[in-house]
Amino acid sequence: MDWKAKLEALIGSSVLSDEDKASWAELIATSQENFIESLSEILEQFPEELDWFNDVYKRKKAAFALFSNNKAEGQAILKEIYEEEKAKLTELLGR
Repeated sequence: MDWKAKLEALIGSSVLSDEDKASWAELIATSQENFIESLSEILEQFPEELDWFNDVYKRKKAAFALFSNNKAEGQAILKEIYEEEKAKLTELLGR
């Protein structure tokens, strides 16, 4: 099974809402292979973290939506999210 199929299966069998699953399907369909591979590997090892990744993804989308009205605020929120992601990935790699 390829990385994309693995990620789609993991998301599909999760307890995420249908709306969240559709959002992830769209992201997977439009993302580059290296992103899909990395995310698939992480979620394969840490499936319990899917809710966290889902929350971060939704917050990123909201931050990007701010760019049309308040780019500085959107950028500030994204910076905080990126720092949170960095800390989370460091934590996961240390397990």
